Amino acid sequence: MMDEEFSFVLRFDDFDRKLIGDPIVGSDEFKLGVTQFFADQFSGFGGLARVIIDDGSRIIKVVWTKAKTWMDPKQRAIQLLQKGKKDEALPLLVAIYHSNPTDADVLYALGMTYHELGQSARASIIFEHLLDLNPDDVATLVSIGVAELAEGNYLIAEEHLRKATKLDPNNLLGLKNLATTLIKQSRFEEAIPIVRKAIGISPKDIALLITMGDCLNDAGRGSESEAYYRLALKAGGPSHLIDEAKVRLTAKSEEVLHSQTEIRLDVVEYMRSALKDFGSMTTEQIQTLAFEIAVLGTKGLDINNKIKTYQVDSLPGDHSALKLVSIMYAAFQQFAPETDIGIDLRKEYRRALDLENK
Repeated sequence: MMDEEFSFVLRFDDFDRKLIGDPIVGSDEFKLGVTQFFADQFSGFGGLARVIIDDGSRIIKVVWTKAKTWMDPKQRAIQLLQKGKKDEALPLLVAIYHSNPTDADVLYALGMTYHELGQSARASIIFEHLLDLNPDDVATLVSIGVAELAEGNYLIAEEHLRKATKLDPNNLLGLKNLATTLIKQSRFEEAIPIVRKAIGISPKDIALLITMGDCLNDAGRGSESEAYYRLALKAGGPSHLIDEAKVRLTAKSEEVLHSQTEIRLDVVEYMRSALKDFGSMTTEQIQTLAFEIAVLGTKGLDINNKIKTYQVDSLPGDHSALKLVSIMYAAFQQFAPETDIGIDLRKEYRRALDLENK
């Protein structure tokens, strides 16, 4: 037995044709696709849909009734989203949206689903509808900003994100994305205080710390950036972000290393001494030494610090980071010269070889 009949109406142009293969609006294929679409969607949660298409007024009317097997469509859509089945949830959300275009929960879920499926332009339109219901909703303002940012509409994104962060100055997602919109526009000096505020809220966010270092570099304040890359390494996090911080820190160290002279003679001397020592060592011993220093390097070796010293088992005594990195470079050249240790000391190594071969 069926009960509780409902209906809703939408125009031809309001229906998302991509859901049915993108046929020409008003064509037989279009009408058949729309009819089948709603029939399938409503039967999925215990409803029977009857679709009436009026060619003259270009209107689609959907009349549906509940069956004994009824399941609330919104709940069904949420279940699908919780299981990560966004592709399955999308058409159901669209059907619910057409049935009740003022349901804020459905609008938000639909907008987020569009965005996560890479359809940010559509997401933005849905979020705009949601914003009409509550113009000062921070989450919606941030969502529009994120969607517009993904589409490359930086000024529109900035407008919404600035409003969101004005209403909620501590909204971390809003601050992060506002900073990104400014960075995308090469407005680095404007981005720096926003990133700094975000770091104040989340001081161990490695991505934010790297972003701050990059921002300072791009703003021409490179001397201030190294501290943030070191803080990023100390904070820890996903391995790919740790690697990014290491690459940037190594680049900064190399920049300082070669800032005053074409070739660092102290590095050359460290390498010459190492080459002499290698003459009395086996390949396995050289490899062990190289790997010991490499492991130590994963914890951070400050080659520009002349005071701090380090120890490794294969090399008695205390040694500066620059000396150890020089030895490591020379060691890898003996058994795996193609290895990238993260710093370019080719000129120093060639000079050391030339001096040793004279």
